[in-house]
Amino acid sequence: MIESSSINSSIGPREFKECLVEAMKWYGVYKQGFDQKDLLPTAAYFAKLLLKKAGATKRESVWVCANGLKKGRGRRKVKAEIEKIAKVEPFECMVDIYCCRGGKDPYVPLITMECEGFAGYSGEVRRSATSDDCDYLWDLFKLLQVPSPLRIFFALCAEKKTEELQRLIDRHVKAYQGLRKSKDEVYAVVFPWVKLEGKTITVQRWSGKKSSGRNYTLPLGV
Repeated sequence: MIESSSINSSIGPREFKECLVEAMKWYGVYKQGFDQKDLLPTAAYFAKLLLKKAGATKRESVWVCANGLKKGRGRRKVKAEIEKIAKVEPFECMVDIYCCRGGKDPYVPLITMECEGFAGYSGEVRRSATSDDCDYLWDLFKLLQVPSPLRIFFALCAEKKTEELQRLIDRHVKAYQGLRKSKDEVYAVVFPWVKLEGKTITVQRWSGKKSSGRNYTLPLGV
């Protein structure tokens, strides 16, 4: 049976990157890059790959709650793929994507995700930004409030603002480190709003209550 503790023991940085590449290739954004409409369904398929990597099966009452998977051919395909290993609730539950196990209360959280796909918010990315005046940080704030062993934040941002947003994310995650358990992990990936072929993105990772994070690079479209 898949447990919260098995998520992080099954998914390290290598598995994270492998599943991310597979999800991006499957949804067709690995080279061409994202539009706003692409980020959430790609993330939902990515969540399915992570759950499968951790040993999730449909008979174990694994749920994936994700709004917006009922309309559009690509999104319906994602929903069908998730249904191979989990039940799908096509509505938002606290965060954009909420994966859990259980048939009744108390449900056990497995993976939570937030996705901000509107690159137009890049103008809010500045050194003094907070969750009160920056939509990226507001979504990250929500993610950090919901207990989960594996929390993932995806953002689509103007290329010239990606490094600054990464610094803001690092600051924000560290500010809320007291809300995480000793084995909880947080990942963040900021995708530049450009064609990704030949680009290298950064995967940020924070483990447990440690104040320091680690960054991993991931070449794309090669």
